[in-house]
Amino acid sequence: MDKIIPSVFLFHTDLDSVAIVWFLKDGAVKIREIIISNPQFSAEQRVASKHPFSNFSGCKKVIQLSEKIKRYCQGKNEKFTLEMLDFEGIPKFRKDVYLTLFKTKRGETLSYGELAMISGYPLAARAVGTAMKNNPFPFVIPCHRVIKSDGTLGGFFGAEEMKRKLIEMENS
Repeated sequence: MDKIIPSVFLFHTDLDSVAIVWFLKDGAVKIREIIISNPQFSAEQRVASKHPFSNFSGCKKVIQLSEKIKRYCQGKNEKFTLEMLDFEGIPKFRKDVYLTLFKTKRGETLSYGELAMISGYPLAARAVGTAMKNNPFPFVIPCHRVIKSDGTLGGFFGAEEMKRKLIEMENS
């Protein structure tokens, strides 16, 4: 990955604090990652640890994305796009899985094994779990929709309560 020092836009949702880590590339806004809070660390603390030299600022497109995420966390049916996501440096397998998951519909859940199968990697359920754990774009790439084959939630960056609420909101 390049040596660009990213900017960070912090905001609060009904579920917790969130940070969008972004930068400009050839004049276009690129999202490097979206960081959510978990019970151990707030988004602010996670940003301070992962991006200690970042600038804290927003721009029109990043603020618009934050507003969509806020509405999404209120249970609104928001549609996200991939146009600003920075997939550079993400391995092909993970990118394939993320792009497949992006196509799932609101309220739909699937197991790690099912996602592996429809992504074209039928024996890679565990690797799909690792990809979900490392998803840099929660909400936009809806990793909260991926659950264990026994119907239990599985992980979500340590924020399983947020995952449960997102799934419940999508089904209401």
